[in-house]
Amino acid sequence: MNWWKLGLAFSLIFSLPLPVSSFGKTDESIQTFYQSSKSGRLINFVGDSTTEAAQGLYEQLAEIYGAPGGILEGARIRNRGSSGNTLHHFVNQIATHGNTLDNVIQDQADLYVVSYGINDIRESSPTQIKADLKLVVDRLLKETHGGVLLRIPNPFLSVHRWSYIHLDIENAQLYSDQLWDVYHSFRDYDPRVDILDIPSLVFGVRLGRSILSCRIQSIRMKQATERSPMQSLRKYPVSWSSRIQRL
Repeated sequence: MNWWKLGLAFSLIFSLPLPVSSFGKTDESIQTFYQSSKSGRLINFVGDSTTEAAQGLYEQLAEIYGAPGGILEGARIRNRGSSGNTLHHFVNQIATHGNTLDNVIQDQADLYVVSYGINDIRESSPTQIKADLKLVVDRLLKETHGGVLLRIPNPFLSVHRWSYIHLDIENAQLYSDQLWDVYHSFRDYDPRVDILDIPSLVFGVRLGRSILSCRIQSIRMKQATERSPMQSLRKYPVSWSSRIQRL
């Protein structure tokens, strides 16, 4: 896992510390948060397994960037992830560990890093996902003073491992593109909202999209297999290494 690349992506955002601003007390732009001291600030990471199980990320944020002299020195990092959860469940107050939308709003964080969608795209539609994500963003903007950083899901953040990819590449790429489009539709939505395209930053645009599409398709096929245990829905297994070599 290239955790240093992931940490670097966040460090580029949380850089150039300036004197402490009033962000978190008044509704200022997210850029103000980026350029301010992080001491005493609460950063909530909200999402599914790509948030809850991203242990390497939290270790880097705490041990490297949160160390004395680091750009996150004094910041409080809270993991509000819920593995296996969907955005639709999240907005309807269903989540493990009590990590529902109502509860994360009660945290009154200075920054919310939101990353949902991989589990939604398998059963929902881009229209529904966008509506749910809009509900999240609108409530955070209305009911907190924090910024909202929409992080496009990165399937490699999870501790879960998979050995096979169930491929219908055309459909898998479609799911990936749809999820990308949903997130990017919020670009310039509000001065307190920003987008972080982690898969592209870590792996490059082409590989990042392909990895996400394969992960989405793997989840979809796994669910279909669980519904019909007597029927194999696997077309053919392809290892990650051989898949990546084709790119």
